[in-house]
Amino acid sequence: MLYAGTDAVVGGRTALWLAGAGSELPDPLEICVPQARQVRSAPGLRIRRTRDLEKHVHPAASPPRVRIEVAVLDVTDQLESEEGVIDVVLRVIQRRLTTAERITAHLNERPRHRWRRLLMDVLAEAVTGVASPLELRYARDVERAHGLPTGRRNQPEGERGRRRYHDIRYEPFHTIVELDGREAHPADAAFRDLRRDNRATAAGDRMLRYGWRDVAARACEAAAQVGDVLQAQGWTGHPRPCGPSCSIAGISIDGIG
Repeated sequence: MLYAGTDAVVGGRTALWLAGAGSELPDPLEICVPQARQVRSAPGLRIRRTRDLEKHVHPAASPPRVRIEVAVLDVTDQLESEEGVIDVVLRVIQRRLTTAERITAHLNERPRHRWRRLLMDVLAEAVTGVASPLELRYARDVERAHGLPTGRRNQPEGERGRRRYHDIRYEPFHTIVELDGREAHPADAAFRDLRRDNRATAAGDRMLRYGWRDVAARACEAAAQVGDVLQAQGWTGHPRPCGPSCSIAGISIDGIG
């Protein structure tokens, strides 16, 4: 920033890293300068000239940087895959660095964003409590595609100071679904998750747990199993096939392991 001079701020992936949304310092570092300024490039630096930069700068962060919502939109605009876009957006929301509403407000000012439609869909899901790419896939391919009830997502339970969160709770049917993705459940949280699951079982809830393989490659089987458990717990509905090739009609609760 000292090299880039007056009014320079940190941007892009580097701003996300400073905010706690990345595990490794990006290379090159990204520095934003006002559109009217010319800064000679240097090794390890990417200089980005930005129109109306002063409108996008965080009012209090040190070192000075763009707002995290701006960094999210700048980074995702350069990505090549839907998975990458979803990962960036849900990571900052899951870590409570910003909210879906704040990102949406900034996206409304960018009608030409490359991934605008996808972002609007992901952000709409995030408002309902979806907090990871795996949860998004479950909501779309397991729950909604097969006509399951809509679960309550990532809501705090218990007294203040002893709060716990479950990925999906089907509250009327005393059934909980936990989704084990690497981002959603890092290894150092495994024991905490075990205690949480044991408390739920002791309280009389049915507990189901799925990973990426179940949700991405065996969504119909997972939906059949969730449907069977919900019916055993009082749900009067029935899972429906997601399409002509869906095998849900012939799957039992033991069809997935």
